[in-house]
Amino acid sequence: MINDGRLRSRTIPKVFKQVEAYELFLADDSNRQRVVEAYRRTCKLLRDFNVVARKIAHVPPIDDLIVEAARDDRRLDVTSRPRLLIFDDGAKRDESAWQRHLLRLSVKRRANGTPDRHPIGTLSGIGSGLSR
Repeated sequence: MINDGRLRSRTIPKVFKQVEAYELFLADDSNRQRVVEAYRRTCKLLRDFNVVARKIAHVPPIDDLIVEAARDDRRLDVTSRPRLLIFDDGAKRDESAWQRHLLRLSVKRRANGTPDRHPIGTLSGIGSGLSR
């Protein structure tokens, strides 16, 4: 969430340590494969739950991408570089202070001082549908 204190810092935001831990974990091919298998199992469960739910209630079908990811014969992969996704309830998005923090989150300095761009995204409108 946009109001998570780990995103804000005058130096290095705490969330970078968490992202770096994920990056280390995902750099190992066997760990990445375990994540892929967990995603596929989750997609299968979502698909199966949706089939049952649609029989007993007016529930929309799940997205075709989830159905495709559930198939064993489909290629599914996880990038070794995690992305930081920030959910924005709209309250802080326009604050100039938040914009400075967002810039700091998108460009982290490596130990040698060179910039290391972090993939970052925000989703707004939590609770009333999501928009990018």
